[in-house]
Amino acid sequence: MRHSIPWEQRKADSLRVVTEYFESDLLQLPTSNADDVNPNTPSWSDETASILCDSTSPLQKWPMEMPPTSVDLVSVTKPSLKELKENVVTVCLLLELFGTASQIYQSCPTGAHASDVCEDLLRIGLVTCTSRAGHPGLIGQTARHCLRYVSLHCGFTSINELITRNADFLISNITLDLHRVLLLGADQEPLTMPANLLHSLRLSCQTLGTLFEHATIEVVPLLRPLVRQVLACLDLIYEHHADLFLSALKRLLNACRQWHEAKQQHAPSTADHPTLLNQDVYGLVLKNVQALVENTRGIHHLSNLNGSEPEDYTQKTPPVDDGAQTDEDTLDQSSHVYPDHLHIVEETILRCIHLLANTDPKLRLLSMDVLIEGYLTLANERELLLPLVHKAWSALMARFRDQHAVVVEKAFQLLTVLTRIAGDFLRARASSEVMPPLLNFLIRGAGVSAGASHSYRHLTSYRVQKQLLQQMGSLCGQLNLSSETLRSVIHVLIIYLEDEQPPGLQQASEYSLQILWQLDFGLVWTLLLMQVPREHQDEAFGASIPDKFCYPLQIRQPSSADRRRIKVARLRSILSRLYKIVPITNPVV
Repeated sequence: MRHSIPWEQRKADSLRVVTEYFESDLLQLPTSNADDVNPNTPSWSDETASILCDSTSPLQKWPMEMPPTSVDLVSVTKPSLKELKENVVTVCLLLELFGTASQIYQSCPTGAHASDVCEDLLRIGLVTCTSRAGHPGLIGQTARHCLRYVSLHCGFTSINELITRNADFLISNITLDLHRVLLLGADQEPLTMPANLLHSLRLSCQTLGTLFEHATIEVVPLLRPLVRQVLACLDLIYEHHADLFLSALKRLLNACRQWHEAKQQHAPSTADHPTLLNQDVYGLVLKNVQALVENTRGIHHLSNLNGSEPEDYTQKTPPVDDGAQTDEDTLDQSSHVYPDHLHIVEETILRCIHLLANTDPKLRLLSMDVLIEGYLTLANERELLLPLVHKAWSALMARFRDQHAVVVEKAFQLLTVLTRIAGDFLRARASSEVMPPLLNFLIRGAGVSAGASHSYRHLTSYRVQKQLLQQMGSLCGQLNLSSETLRSVIHVLIIYLEDEQPPGLQQASEYSLQILWQLDFGLVWTLLLMQVPREHQDEAFGASIPDKFCYPLQIRQPSSADRRRIKVARLRSILSRLYKIVPITNPVV
């Protein structure tokens, strides 16, 4: 019965049904409480959650004051939990309708390819399905499944091909919403966004995330003007809704990094194919021809006809002027053209650097996530990388004095990335700018974690302390710190070896001490020795310590009040593990 109906008729009926439901208001139903937040104020729920989850920010007032909005009106129109669940199911069914309708193209007429005749269906539901694919929860999972079904039924090999071949259509729809924001910002100061525009902008940002996740490098020419428009909108709404764009920009820079790495893998190595001048090429060809002739003569036992050595024609090539060569090299460096995706990364990093000092901790975290992806992308492009690192340096150092522990943790992650890719830039600033705020943070945290209950290990402060302690040793090794700076680091690590510290922090501190032992075992051994009273040094270090070596240390030993409370038996166990590590032959000077 189904095949008795012409394919064109079945296609028209399917498109009519999909159009009828997708043009209704069902897709605009609220699916979470975030859809009902007043668009003219900051996201109070996100800010409150960040304060409640942060262990270092005590509550100043309780109950907390609500922002000055029309709370009564919101509470009246706010849907119930049952209604939200029903709306989620409704949206999922509509998305499945779009995926089911794509099955009609599996039986397209002979001679027609599905990807060539499915344009009408994609124009109806692709934007909606793509935007919902970036939604968390059941809606996003359903949308991603529908994209796989559509790509399979419509003749595309994968979602990547589906998104890439329809990127122009998706970008045009995103551009319309961004243009509405720009027009509104030109007329209003400050910008006040209507609820419907904010909802459309949220969906467009989710579409951006899906586009950046699945598109290939072929869409880069279309992305650069789009990114500039996104950054212009970010300047207008960063006070209240910058988090909408930052998640998409992180996806964008992650995609740029993957494209750049793939491009470098397929590019020919310059070491294997050096750049030669024309004279060098001619000389190389003559030498190769001459060698080939000589080898041929040798094979056939022939000698030179005139009995003389072959003339070296390469000597007749005019010498290359050193001054001209230098000018040419300078011109090549100054006229170096970077690909478009690297310029996109540069523009995005410059805009996100300003958000490092934002008052909202959520924006500070998101901006550092974007910077991490961007700096990793530019790891091999030092001409672009180093100026961008310099611009972010002051704001990054200020984040180590942040009152939110989770911000300090993210700043340390960004610092470790910069240490790997721009170590030369950081070494000159390590002792004076990098280490002092890190060590001060650990010293303050040691007073909180000492004697804390077992539940302390579930807090953010504990996680940040543990991460800093674990990576402090490798950070010192990468920065090639001096012995004077290492002394301060070892002192802080010894603080966390105290018996009152949580076991996890003790293990993290010992892990970094093992790395520092390889760098300067004498300094680590000496500072550990200074923590033990003279009468217990033989028990901890053995009876082979000469008095002439211990005598000057006794003068510099701290008082009993300042000495760390570490059991001799546990210190002996730590030393036994350190003795098994082979140190580097050249200690730090």
